[in-house]
Amino acid sequence: MKESNRIVSTHNPLIKAARKLHDASGRREAGSFLIEGARLVAEAYTAGLTIERVFFLSEIVSRSREYTVLQQADQNQTPLIEVSHQVLEIISQTVAPQGIVAWVKQPVYQDDLHLTKGMRLLVADRIQDPGNLGTMIRLARAFALDALVLVNGGADPWSDKVVRASAGAIFALKVLEWSQERLVTQLSKFEIPLIVTAPDSDLPVWKADLSATWALVIGNESQGVIKSLRQNASYSVNIPMPGGTESLNAAMVSAIVLYESIRQKNVDRFEEKRE
Repeated sequence: MKESNRIVSTHNPLIKAARKLHDASGRREAGSFLIEGARLVAEAYTAGLTIERVFFLSEIVSRSREYTVLQQADQNQTPLIEVSHQVLEIISQTVAPQGIVAWVKQPVYQDDLHLTKGMRLLVADRIQDPGNLGTMIRLARAFALDALVLVNGGADPWSDKVVRASAGAIFALKVLEWSQERLVTQLSKFEIPLIVTAPDSDLPVWKADLSATWALVIGNESQGVIKSLRQNASYSVNIPMPGGTESLNAAMVSAIVLYESIRQKNVDRFEEKRE
């Protein structure tokens, strides 16, 4: 590897700039975010994201996985910056820093999704909990959806907690922030049904047609799907809970409905295996 720069002062302008990426406003202003750990950095490279610089502790060079990532950074001509423990603690967002932090440019997807009639989208309506949103992104990727669309605000998808909860899936899935009006207009234009989850719906999820194209809305943790979206929905579905539990969290609801959609799409194949 080429010789790296070294920063030992927490007052260094670059370190102060990196620290600002801990906040949503700082991330929006810079158009960048931070990720931590060799696995996430490697996945970001694999996904083709632009990594603007990598901060690391000298001792991680002796670890095989971390050294491989540093070599990968070097091959991609990413500036490598060795830092002191004190500096790493300042820019790290985890309780136990892993010795490597990357400054990553946010991908811009806003105008990069051209809807078609066959698309399947997961829509996050005011999802506040980073763990829920990150897991929903991971599920959308696992079930091969075309994108996850955020409407009406909610957790910042590029926050450290969301990125980690997504287990890197956010690097390979289009995550869009649209207005509710744009979502409804686009879905109507391409005849994509809007399905909302609602506990008061009379339609159990397994009786809904989820085998083809749709946009599935998962609502806010405490308030559910916003009224205006429910009014624009093609129909709503519920998950019957005979045990009496009042509700499930947003990520669990997503997992159940998305699995049901895959089951319906592959029902003939499942039946063949049973026989």
